[in-house]
Amino acid sequence: MIRKIIELLTGRRGKTEPVVGGHVTSDGVLLNDIDGFDAPFAAAMRNEGYQLAESIALEKVENAPQAVESWMCLTYASQMLKKFEEAIEACERAMAISPDDETINYARGFISQDQADECLDREEFAEADRHFNSAVQYYSTAIAIDAGYSNAYYGLAAAHEGLGNHDLVITYATRYLELEPDSLKRDDALDMIRVAKSLATDP
Repeated sequence: MIRKIIELLTGRRGKTEPVVGGHVTSDGVLLNDIDGFDAPFAAAMRNEGYQLAESIALEKVENAPQAVESWMCLTYASQMLKKFEEAIEACERAMAISPDDETINYARGFISQDQADECLDREEFAEADRHFNSAVQYYSTAIAIDAGYSNAYYGLAAAHEGLGNHDLVITYATRYLELEPDSLKRDDALDMIRVAKSLATDP
């Protein structure tokens, strides 16, 4: 169900962005398949009205606290507002309801990767590594649940790029391209592979 609601992909190289595809907002966020959301929430996200989206999500949580969609709406809205602790709490509430959902595990990893990027901006490199490693853990869980879940392979490639694990970048980006040869992120994945190969061969 969540796969239809929203898919997240890693965004431009060197920075992660929630991918919700098809519509690009002014801050570069790619909004993809959000047809599974109710219309007001989807419209708020498309229009970058993230505070409105958060309000709608909070109302959904109050009215339907056992619905995974309610908590995932709050997850995405909170993350867009850089409210990472709130996003983590909401995502983990969704995970408690549906622990074997690969997309929820992916979303949790994506939050960690977003946190890592924020740490890099502040030159907090050790903390960034901690968040990248957390992202790897959740992306790996997503793949353990569904070995064909392509987004998690892209996320792993991007997280290992942040950690400097060049061989793993090549492995996971290559697998992503095998699963998604016509992806909009094809050029980014190829670029990750090219850079990783170059760095891996440097003395």
